[in-house]
Amino acid sequence: RAAGGYLIGMGSDIFANTDAAGGFSRVHVGGADAGECIAIIQVVKANAVVEHFAFFRSSSDALTGTSRYKRSTDDGATWSTSGCADKALMDAIFWDEKIVAVWGRSIIFSVDGLSWNIDEVLDAEFIANVPDGNIHFLGTYIAPWGEPAIYFTNERHLFALDFFARKVYRIDLGSGGFIQTGLVWNAGVTITDGAQI
Repeated sequence: RAAGGYLIGMGSDIFANTDAAGGFSRVHVGGADAGECIAIIQVVKANAVVEHFAFFRSSSDALTGTSRYKRSTDDGATWSTSGCADKALMDAIFWDEKIVAVWGRSIIFSVDGLSWNIDEVLDAEFIANVPDGNIHFLGTYIAPWGEPAIYFTNERHLFALDFFARKVYRIDLGSGGFIQTGLVWNAGVTITDGAQI
């Protein structure tokens, strides 16, 4: 948080660190179809305005409805869907002054967190799709082609997103199996299947 505290998602709720002693209080209770809080991101706009967005998995796997993402303009104290598009966005990352998010099996983006490129009449294409699985962003790192890229998994494969070419490239790991989670850390992309890193 911009004020020096922390925001965490637990279940379908959001909690904020509101005192110097490290205590947390609930600042948002999930809606009727809100499942697990997948991500909370901080967006610092060019004019220095700070906003936060929280993204929830839909309990019914709906792509629209009450589980859509929430927005906070007061450092995480209150959350609403005011101005937000009616989309259940499963994960997101803030990169290059854009919010890149997951909608179903597709990756879409927004510059303000309110309208998304798929909503624009003249730009009705997704950035990219994956054939199956749940997309989870890991972070940004230099891609094999030498430019910064967003890395993500679909729980089975590792991908790098070339945002400007609107393509995803699968990174061959030389082994099959399940990818449980991962992150960009210490100048590299790290993934795990839960037993090996």
